[in-house]
Amino acid sequence: MNERNPRDESSTEEILESIRQAVAEGAAAGEKPSPEVDEGEPEILDLTQEIREDGSVVDTETGETVTGAAADRSRPGLLGENAEAASAAAFAALAESVAELKSLHEERGGKTIEEAAKEIMRPMIRDWLDANLPGVVERLVQREIERMSRQGETTAGR
Repeated sequence: MNERNPRDESSTEEILESIRQAVAEGAAAGEKPSPEVDEGEPEILDLTQEIREDGSVVDTETGETVTGAAADRSRPGLLGENAEAASAAAFAALAESVAELKSLHEERGGKTIEEAAKEIMRPMIRDWLDANLPGVVERLVQREIERMSRQGETTAGR
């Protein structure tokens, strides 16, 4: 079995130190360092907003629709503005792709990819089975008979 050598694995402190060094090197190179993390009490992420299917953001406590990107900026977010904008664009593209797939699905009479694949593959599988199944079954039956025969000879020879 694969046994792990404890010397091969980095300790938590070594990993944290490596991260601290990378952040320090980034800061020295002029990169904007990420906000310091308070290692004391962990911050609790309180989810108070819901994104609906139509893309609108609703405050779950008040039921009011939150407009635009002004969604709860009282606390600093986990992402920077550029990363947040890129993520939002990626989610918008994903939502658009899903909507396109749904419309294609409806246009084609509700047939899914799985249904289309089954429809296409069914005749191919039937042809393969017709050509190969008798030989496969014959070989498997022959092996089982030989196994049982050897087992009977072994039992009788005792």
